Amino acid sequence: MEIIFEVLVELVGEIVVECAKSKRLSKWIRYPLIALIVLFWIAVIGLMLFIGIKSYSTDRAMSLVCLGLAAIFILFSVIRLVKGVR
Repeated sequence: MEIIFEVLVELVGEIVVECAKSKRLSKWIRYPLIALIVLFWIAVIGLMLFIGIKSYSTDRAMSLVCLGLAAIFILFSVIRLVKGVR
């Protein structure tokens, strides 16, 4: 069951990313898909920040790993955004 769920989520994710990149689709379809992708990554980064801050008092190593990964995701997101604007 887990494999089926993973395949379906991966398939839907790939379709959304490819549709968001396609210039042949209408802007009315592409922009909400792009917003969906951005909201997903904001949620992932926000969750990592939340876990990192909340767990700092109990497990500092895991907290620093979560905060470090969130910082790396933010850095790469900003780099990708700057490259996309040019």
